[in-house]
Amino acid sequence: MSPRTPPLAAIAAAMLLCSCAVLNWRDGVAEKPPFRENGSWPVDTPENHGMRSGKLAELIDFIRARGIPVHSLMVVRNGFKIVDANFYPYDGKSPHNVASVTKSVMTTLIGIAVDRGELRLSDPLLSYFPGWEEGRGDPRKGAITIEQVASMTSGLACDLDPDESTLREMMNSSDYVKFSLGRPVQWNPGSRFVYDSPAMHLLSPVLQCATGQAVREYALAYLFGPLGISDFIWERDPQGYYKGWAELSLYTNDMAKLGYLFLRKGAWGRERLVSEDWVARATAPRPAARPKDADPYGYGWWIDPAVKHGFRAAGRGGQYIFVLPEWDMVIAATGGGFEMDEIAPRLLACFNASSASLAPDPSGAESLELALERAVEGPDSITPAALPAIAARVDGKRYHFDVNQSGLRSIEIRFSTPEAGQILWSMDDDVGPAIAVPVGFDGAFRMFPGLDGRPRAFRGHWMDDESFMLEYDGITNNDHGFLALRFSGNTVDVEVRETAHARVVRFTGSRVAP
Repeated sequence: MSPRTPPLAAIAAAMLLCSCAVLNWRDGVAEKPPFRENGSWPVDTPENHGMRSGKLAELIDFIRARGIPVHSLMVVRNGFKIVDANFYPYDGKSPHNVASVTKSVMTTLIGIAVDRGELRLSDPLLSYFPGWEEGRGDPRKGAITIEQVASMTSGLACDLDPDESTLREMMNSSDYVKFSLGRPVQWNPGSRFVYDSPAMHLLSPVLQCATGQAVREYALAYLFGPLGISDFIWERDPQGYYKGWAELSLYTNDMAKLGYLFLRKGAWGRERLVSEDWVARATAPRPAARPKDADPYGYGWWIDPAVKHGFRAAGRGGQYIFVLPEWDMVIAATGGGFEMDEIAPRLLACFNASSASLAPDPSGAESLELALERAVEGPDSITPAALPAIAARVDGKRYHFDVNQSGLRSIEIRFSTPEAGQILWSMDDDVGPAIAVPVGFDGAFRMFPGLDGRPRAFRGHWMDDESFMLEYDGITNNDHGFLALRFSGNTVDVEVRETAHARVVRFTGSRVAP
């Protein structure tokens, strides 16, 4: 993910102009309540930490009423969990894909290896790939260092638009490492910041080579294990390397732990997991030219220039860890395609710049409790409108599509009852028959297990007498999309819109003869 606008900066800057510093982050860190042995946060009322329960309730109801695809939102202040919300259809019972937040984890593991003397930032990248010959003729490739890879200043050719096209090329290749290393050097290493997911993936085999441990095992030994993170999913590439740029799935609770670790300058209770020096360097801008619309970048962390000492991990579709030292706060969120700016004004209205206690608010506390309950519940059931005449003609009919950017090969909708039915669909890379899954027509999603056992869901409704809207929610992912199908005769025109990708795909399919 390459955020082009600072999500909290404009609002936070104005707030900070009149705030009193509650924590001098660079000069020292006050003692905070210890994290509990069972892995749970100490919990306290919002008012005890300068936050307003009633405003938090309004924020949660606003997200729900507007249908903003926030999946979870957690706020930790002064070391206490203030609010922990999950939004339908995500119930918080499965780890969530955090997309490019993975980069922040990956660089943190590199930092730990640096702290332990297992590698150096000044090491040449190619020193970890001794059998690699392609491109060694360009001395600039041999000059690329681990530091430049971690700060996305390697100089390797990379196109961000459209939709991270170089990343897509890598993912369509049979060997991700070979693809990424094989790119030509387009800029002098260290001279220019270019958002480069393929280069970040190279840190995974680098770490494995330097330490003799795969990324997952190293994380469990030196980062996740000490933080009490054990239930997570981390996907691997075709050669078995854990993906260094994305595809790590965590619980929101555990995302907040990583943020809190950085808020405390690398200390976790009485144990130091990451050196204070690494935290300071990873969250400080690297000296390199960058696009005007890009925030400063450290080692895997974005810096919010308008927020004093503020920085964030960010992933496509609304995966965030905000670390706000001036407010002694961590905000963690997951989503299916939203930007923090959509909720930032109401979020910032929930707390004071100072963390001093406010008067108790029993009414606000009750409103917050009810809002949290409503957020995770499904919508009220609605009575589906009468089916248009065309529904009977398309019921159970299969439509085939030529190759298209969405990868959809065929689809069939069955209107079994007015409330729910079935969808049979197949994708380009599927092997075997079409997959049959339930779909709701009464406003509620119908769940089905994905290939990894985590829930996925469909729901749909008729928009008019010829057009049907089908909504897919990956729930634990950011793959949230809408398929508008317009039927006419033996054809169907399809428009696919994905909330986490800035693209719309249109194509036409034909009914398959029985």
